[in-house]
Amino acid sequence: MMSRAIIYARSAGSSAQQVQRQRKLCRSYLREVGLTEVGFVSEYGHPGTGLSAVVNTAASKGATEVVVCDLSRLDRIPLVNSKNSNLLDEAGLTIHVAAGTVSGPVFDNDSFNWFGADKCQCSLLTLIHADI
Repeated sequence: MMSRAIIYARSAGSSAQQVQRQRKLCRSYLREVGLTEVGFVSEYGHPGTGLSAVVNTAASKGATEVVVCDLSRLDRIPLVNSKNSNLLDEAGLTIHVAAGTVSGPVFDNDSFNWFGADKCQCSLLTLIHADI
């Protein structure tokens, strides 16, 4: 049986065209790696309730994978991106990156400490990309 996946697309603004472009890229990726799409969640603005919908849809549909166009869809702010990645990871979802940015946010010591993240424990996130 093929692994089941949820596609998550987000536009920071209100661009339905951007969301559809992301969905198209993610569907192409699904075909390339042999995953089955069982749900689609889109969101506008900052990530929020859409990620909860991804987790809930994955649980109800038996999905173990979530596909995003690039990691910035989880947020462009490094600590928020990490928090959102951890939310999906804790739900048992493997994050796949269809195109664009494969690496996560990069911290230098100054910005890392500025956010108070030196006291945070970060979990390891497994990323899968079609070209790897």
